[in-house]
Amino acid sequence: MQVKIWIQVLWIIRRLILTGLISGLFGTATGFAENLDIQNNYLDVAFTSEFEGIEVSADRLKKRIDDRPIRVLTVPLMPAPIEETLVAVKTVTSVLNEHSPLLELLFVEPSQYRSIVSLTAEDADEFFDDSITVYVGSRHELVESLRKLGEKAFATFGSFAQNAPLNRSCFGLAYGHGNGDHFIGKAFVFIEYSNSERLYACLYEEIMQTFGIPGDLSFGSHSIFNDDDVYSKPTELDWAIWSLHQNSQLRAGMSESEVIGKLGAILGTGQPNE
Repeated sequence: MQVKIWIQVLWIIRRLILTGLISGLFGTATGFAENLDIQNNYLDVAFTSEFEGIEVSADRLKKRIDDRPIRVLTVPLMPAPIEETLVAVKTVTSVLNEHSPLLELLFVEPSQYRSIVSLTAEDADEFFDDSITVYVGSRHELVESLRKLGEKAFATFGSFAQNAPLNRSCFGLAYGHGNGDHFIGKAFVFIEYSNSERLYACLYEEIMQTFGIPGDLSFGSHSIFNDDDVYSKPTELDWAIWSLHQNSQLRAGMSESEVIGKLGAILGTGQPNE
């Protein structure tokens, strides 16, 4: 009798061990697949762009400079509700700041705009070199604001801003930083106002993209980095991409192959490339 009991005990232990090994192997495989998916999506947004020929290049990694405050200014245009627009931009700035350990995003209150206007040309250049200015309003107002940025900006985005599907004119424009070709400096976000939910979705997507992840993902992806209007705030995948982009091992100016090598070490998706 005792022999049978011990045989049963050993059989149960064997089953538990096998089940644990299988679960562990399955979990490892699942984790690898998830990290590989994050890697591929990150490469898509970091090394592709909706618009070619603008300052955000697709052949080298672009990033903001760490430890430099990035000021976010708001320009509500007709017919966007002023208070709603300011609250939305302030909220999105705060949330992004909470998810940015190496960056500091600062919402600029409208009461400070007068002092900004009075800056000297040199001080103004330095101020706006680390800034994002958000325009929200009608398509006509956005086009006119874009025109004021200069011929190059209008030549790149003017046609899209005028001809995009109704309430879909939503895009960002980033320029190089004075401290280096592969660093991002001043940026501008243009959002055609239609409703509050879409306003938040556009703010998150376009502001995040001006940090050096300008590309869009395919329709149906669980992300705000596409145009299917399913999400109004970043998903788990978006935050993974955002966190990865801020990793100090990924340096501005890296080629895609260099970034892939680093991702192998960070995500465990391949042989680390020193």
